[in-house]
Amino acid sequence: MVVIKRDGREVDFDKSKIYNAVYRAFEEVEKLTAVGDKEAIAGRIADRLEAVYAERSQTVSVESIQDDVETELMREGEWAVAKAYIKYRYEHELLRNAGTVDGKILSLVDGVNETVIQENSNKNPAILSTQRDYIAGEVSRDITDRLLLPEDIRKAHEEGIIHFHDSDYFIQHSMNCFSSKTRFVTDRGVISFAEAGDGAEVNVLDCNGSWRKATVHKYGKDILYDVTLQSARSTKTVTCTANHRWLLADGTITTNLSVGDTLYPLRQTSAGLSAEEILSSGDKRGAEMFALGFMIGDGSDFDRGISGRLCGGKTRYAGVFRLAGYTVSKFGDTDDLFATISDGKSKQDFLIRSLFFRL
Repeated sequence: MVVIKRDGREVDFDKSKIYNAVYRAFEEVEKLTAVGDKEAIAGRIADRLEAVYAERSQTVSVESIQDDVETELMREGEWAVAKAYIKYRYEHELLRNAGTVDGKILSLVDGVNETVIQENSNKNPAILSTQRDYIAGEVSRDITDRLLLPEDIRKAHEEGIIHFHDSDYFIQHSMNCFSSKTRFVTDRGVISFAEAGDGAEVNVLDCNGSWRKATVHKYGKDILYDVTLQSARSTKTVTCTANHRWLLADGTITTNLSVGDTLYPLRQTSAGLSAEEILSSGDKRGAEMFALGFMIGDGSDFDRGISGRLCGGKTRYAGVFRLAGYTVSKFGDTDDLFATISDGKSKQDFLIRSLFFRL
């Protein structure tokens, strides 16, 4: 006779497995109260089921065998043992599902998912609203892995080649929502979401100081809240939705920002380019910021345009200034150069654009 296992494999029927399962259920109950002759009862049940299955021409599944064991235990009048056997089946079902979304959700509800419990000190995993948030996150991860991520990205994430962030929020179309008046840093300067426009692709600084391409989307009206951010020198209020995610100093992400939380510090951008790199790449925007930063550092007068003297070794920057639109000429009878442009830029313009170039 053939038994079909849960993974679809077919194996020969083994009566001893029924005997052992019943025997262990008896032993579990025996710890608490007296039970019948476990050897005799386990043997009778195994023999009866073997005879029943031998008369059948079709195969039998593992689940069917376990259902029949429960029925036979109750026919023997061993209700407590039957209950222990059912509990045994349930616990093993949980173990089998431990790596699935079902198992993860059940472990959240039972409060035994240590990964989630330790994930964020700002969230109490015993609170119902927090559990719902985490449960939604597990569902999002499952759908993201199975349906939304391209196969090469999913495989690279599983193999540890890359890390795909925020899969617990990925199925949501609306993420990190701000007022349209909110201004943010791009490689084109500080602009508002309204100025960027719906569908605009912009390069923004991520938490590691690297430039990343992002798309601006308009999602209509929503309830917004004012969040006040304070540093040692200044205070800034931003308006955002309640589900906005904040990256905290310890690297965790929270949607429940609390008074006194410290946000993750923005690292210096890794996109800073040397004069040679700007010139070789033909990066006009980079050249403009390089030249403006140079002039600010050199103490140039901005009342009548921007102008400055390139002395000694600084003459090697002449090409960058020309790329930025400056007129570069010899300075008198010396080997120095003079760069000038009239475009209305100011020191404040440079500061709000705040690109960090290596001079």
